[in-house]
Amino acid sequence: MGVARVAGHNGRMGILGADGAMLREPTYDHILQFGKEGSARTNQGGWLGKNGSVQGGQWGYLKADGTELVSPKYSYALDFEEGRATVEVKDVGHGILAPDGSTVVEPQYAYLSWHREGRAIVTVGNEDGYLDLDGRMVIEPRFDRAEIFGGGMAKVQVQGRFGLVRADGSWVSEPKWERMGDVRNGMVWAVGDGRVMILSADGGVFGPFEDARTAAWPADGIGHVPVKEGGTWGFLDRQGNRIASGHDNVWPYMNGRARIRDAQGKIGFIDERGQLVIGCHFEDAFNYDGGLAPVKHEGQWGVIDEAGQVRVAFQWDSAVHVKEGRARVEKEGRFGFIDESGKVIRAVTLDAAGHFCQGLAPALMVERVTVPVGAIEGVHQLPPEGLQHDVFDYDPGRHFIMVVGWSRELSITEELLVNRTVDTWERSLRVKPGGDIYTEVRSISHQAMYLRVEDSVADRRIELSTLLSDLRAANVPIQEVLFCAWGTPANSEAMAPVPDARMPPFQVNFPDFPAYWDACWDMSSEVVPASENSYYLKGAIVQMEPEFQVKCLEERHMPIWVPGYRVCFGALANQGEQYVPNDARTAEVQRSVDKHLAERWKDVWLKLNAPRFAPRAFTRDGSDGLEKITYAGRDGYCFAVSCNDLLQWYGKSRMRYREQELMEAMAAVTDEVGLAPVILWNRYSRSIPMMPMSTPNVVVVQLWER
Repeated sequence: MGVARVAGHNGRMGILGADGAMLREPTYDHILQFGKEGSARTNQGGWLGKNGSVQGGQWGYLKADGTELVSPKYSYALDFEEGRATVEVKDVGHGILAPDGSTVVEPQYAYLSWHREGRAIVTVGNEDGYLDLDGRMVIEPRFDRAEIFGGGMAKVQVQGRFGLVRADGSWVSEPKWERMGDVRNGMVWAVGDGRVMILSADGGVFGPFEDARTAAWPADGIGHVPVKEGGTWGFLDRQGNRIASGHDNVWPYMNGRARIRDAQGKIGFIDERGQLVIGCHFEDAFNYDGGLAPVKHEGQWGVIDEAGQVRVAFQWDSAVHVKEGRARVEKEGRFGFIDESGKVIRAVTLDAAGHFCQGLAPALMVERVTVPVGAIEGVHQLPPEGLQHDVFDYDPGRHFIMVVGWSRELSITEELLVNRTVDTWERSLRVKPGGDIYTEVRSISHQAMYLRVEDSVADRRIELSTLLSDLRAANVPIQEVLFCAWGTPANSEAMAPVPDARMPPFQVNFPDFPAYWDACWDMSSEVVPASENSYYLKGAIVQMEPEFQVKCLEERHMPIWVPGYRVCFGALANQGEQYVPNDARTAEVQRSVDKHLAERWKDVWLKLNAPRFAPRAFTRDGSDGLEKITYAGRDGYCFAVSCNDLLQWYGKSRMRYREQELMEAMAAVTDEVGLAPVILWNRYSRSIPMMPMSTPNVVVVQLWER
């Protein structure tokens, strides 16, 4: 056909000719693949569903030369089959179009399928029948359910039993079967009285068998059905003759040959007579196409011909399918092209590539940025240094998380543009053989995007920077970007945050709270209960033995790093602290706290239509403000904030709270009013009703005078 679907910078789709000329400018939200009859379905206003199919919107048709056959006006449409296309008008019904777009049958039926062997399923009331190509009712609706024709017959259901009907409406087999497979090449399996039988279009009934397969069976004209007898697989022809029995497994025939597997798990090929023509030597294989078959040997892919001779040496990481004398090959996540003799005709340097079709093959090479993304003007980012933060520099055995929040609800077109941008980015990645891009399914919505990238992806800092640059170049409205690195700590099976590269790798126990307090203020100590350590001090005394109480450091979900400050996990609570009357200094500190919380939260991402507000500082009785405290001769200021105010609503539970944001705001407070660079904090556990698990709902913060 010599055309390709392309997406423009506006996120819409058009078509490109083989000479590079634009045959149709990008004006459609979606263009589906061109069908075998020369047209493609178009869509305006639809969206991608969970399975990747287009949902909703209005549908039309486009010719391969760029001419619009039918403008998008139908609520749904099927591809042309046998010169006919089924369309639907919402609240009216289904009808049929001719190849020129004219109407053969006006929309009126509750359901219409595509045509196969000159017949289309039609539903009238609660019963199914069949129309011919001219829309005539050739088999009156009398079935509870009908399916498409194949090999001269179709499966139908009447009162819970299955039968087979011919194109003229006569019975091949009356409805008496309890279960029945899909009809392929005029053959189908059926179960009756607990026995598996094979039925043919000429009325043959063969069996019984232990098992049989016709589902997804290619209609290649051979008509041999895979059947199982005596614990092994073989084939049955249309006359009921057994062919090639005794195999561990078999696959359907295609292009005159079928794959078989022996008891050792190796794969070979047989011909139409069931004769072994290629011995079982291969770990994996695909069907023959054009006299060549991709096969896998000792972990590498190559190509053999019909005589079993190696045409392309075993050296490639993925299957090698020869199309039009050329084949795409892959090595270490890069792609190139070879001819059918195995000669490299395009170096293996491409980020992505497809198969040849009518002399052309799609290929992609991404120009990568060389510096990880840092601070982005106009975008709220955590950490503020972005992917230039030291935590992303070391320990390759971890996962990178990126959460991007949009500054407004994306339109359907913008959401489609984001999905296509990410699709293109994924195709450009270099992934280790056998590895995956994500450890969790990517999540893209009209509100935000969540990606968790595996360590099998090379240069993840560069790759995520490239994706972010691509999104900004596409003018996607970005409000916020969060980055996080996760790994598996030593002696632990659980995923945990990767500690900052600058954190000393120490874990320390303290015999009592005064020892912990002293460590908080020992500025010369290399071992401190602070964010400089990858573990945090547990807030309450842990009863290890009846006579021994110990403080220990606790693994935390989000390592907090505020350079120059000792952010210590463990606040005063019933340790002999005294609450004293507030004074002018307390009011000064409170004004600074309110100011910097508001400043820090003014640009954070919010759920759509959620009111914007900063975390509220409150006292023990719930009143707004701070309380002054004293302990061990030092004055301080204590307040709490609601964990609900700290929620990062789109990220997973491991990224639940904006504690890093809170501590950076407190560091700004200590600078502004001249407090000590020591911040004590803790979380107190009471469940939050809207969260799916019992979680803390109060964070207590204590700031101190020098």
